[in-house]
Amino acid sequence: PSELGLLSKLQVLYLSRNELFGIIPTYLGKLSQLSYLGLQHNQLTGTLPTQLGNLTQLKYLGLERNDLVDIVTSTHPLCLQLKNLAVFSADCRGISTGNNQTSKAAEVECAC
Repeated sequence: PSELGLLSKLQVLYLSRNELFGIIPTYLGKLSQLSYLGLQHNQLTGTLPTQLGNLTQLKYLGLERNDLVDIVTSTHPLCLQLKNLAVFSADCRGISTGNNQTSKAAEVECAC
């Protein structure tokens, strides 16, 4: 629910294995104190919303076992904004390695 975006002091949001589907909601970008965002093992689709760049305290972003597309690693603007991010874990179709090559890796875990 969009009311989740009102939880401004929330630090950990773990929604793994909740059968969530659709796109990642943009209102998650309002959770300015979030340090851990776990959305693994759902049915999320689409791309990462740019609003996630507002999560400057984020240290862990778990997205694996979804059907996300166009996730990129170290050159993505989101990674450049999230300076505290230590772990970015995802599996998706078409992970850009930043050098115009595409990987079909099952899972990527990297530091931005």
